[in-house]
Amino acid sequence: MLEKHVCVLEGVMVSQDREDFFLLSNCGPKLLEQKGLALGGLGVASINIGLGGKTLVELERPAAYHTTPIFPLIRSDRKRRNKTTYWRRRSCVQDTRIVIAIEPSESDGDELDLPERCRVLKLANSVTYDRMEKSLNQLEKIVLPSSDDTPNDKFLPKLTPLVRVLMGMAQPSEKIPIQELKFFDDTLNASQKEAVRFALECPELPVYMVLQVNTYAHRSDTSTHNHNILERLLALPASQSGTKLKVTRVGHPARVMAHEGVLDATLEVKANRSDQAALAKDVKNELEATLDALSGKGKGAKGKAPRGAERRKMWEEVKALRKEYRQREGGVVRSVLSESQVVLATCHSSGGRQLRDHNFDVVIIDEATQALEAVCWIPIFKAQKLILAGDPMQLPPTILSIDKMKKAKNTGGTPEKSSTTSDKTGGR
Repeated sequence: MLEKHVCVLEGVMVSQDREDFFLLSNCGPKLLEQKGLALGGLGVASINIGLGGKTLVELERPAAYHTTPIFPLIRSDRKRRNKTTYWRRRSCVQDTRIVIAIEPSESDGDELDLPERCRVLKLANSVTYDRMEKSLNQLEKIVLPSSDDTPNDKFLPKLTPLVRVLMGMAQPSEKIPIQELKFFDDTLNASQKEAVRFALECPELPVYMVLQVNTYAHRSDTSTHNHNILERLLALPASQSGTKLKVTRVGHPARVMAHEGVLDATLEVKANRSDQAALAKDVKNELEATLDALSGKGKGAKGKAPRGAERRKMWEEVKALRKEYRQREGGVVRSVLSESQVVLATCHSSGGRQLRDHNFDVVIIDEATQALEAVCWIPIFKAQKLILAGDPMQLPPTILSIDKMKKAKNTGGTPEKSSTTSDKTGGR
């Protein structure tokens, strides 16, 4: 079953790669820009350091364009007549600028020597599928262990009672009755109250599909869902002791709607304002100054970047400073998350470095009917209890694996449900 699931997932990845190749090989830069799939003539405005040691490259051009999540950064060298591709994640978009986040493992070399003009293209997010494939491989290792598996893999999840129930290796535990239950929202109807009670009484896996007020066939962005849930949690009244619920949202502040209370709840803002942030700030400033010097924008550089042995030495300093910064900042992030009572993230981002060593009493996957099973396993590995919420009348993930649909039709069979995907596979 797991092998078939991985095979179908790979088919979806191949379909998206074919679509990207078709667009890039048959459409010129101007047409791609008209369709909102590319931005050309961008210049490097600044290079900074973000959460997790990521390099944030700010590109700008005096024009407003619409862009979406994942882009490769294309460097064109007319003298050498070649191109260098940098796979990057869009971090922030405004009317006249876009910020590209570069993973530390990718930027520790001289390949980040960006030219004066760059082009950005929108392509499929391969990182999402990599994490989904990794989650399925991890599931196979813990459910069907073999002698070839590495027993000392510290990142391999444990075979929890929840996973055993989900994989049919154990029966769900008996419900634990709750005598008295006080609701925060008195406007809930009887069926909604029943759903809440059912979820609280089940030790491992309550699955309750809630018919929502949203219009059928309406699908909103993952970040919008997180934003709405975050606003509701922040609006909850304080407890009898006067303390508010401690909520943290994992994600870039630029993707959070401009609201002071909501913005303050993001992990990056909390980390920057914590008492331990000063430990990492000095290293961050030194790292950014070194990157400015490498790009020829440092103090006294006069637009001239260092070359030869001096440049190689400075890149060695960047590697050392980045490593030290990640270590110091990691302690700050762990401190913030350990104090949080509720953490909001997408299924995809829950597999990131910030939440790698964190487990949770309860994991709630909102809009579960619109997510792939593979992406749901990422947060499930961190949970003792799982709650799936969603509307069965909502649209499922969009089918992209056309070849498998044709094959199923020709053979008289039915296409696998798991051969579907969409931009929503980041989960809720």
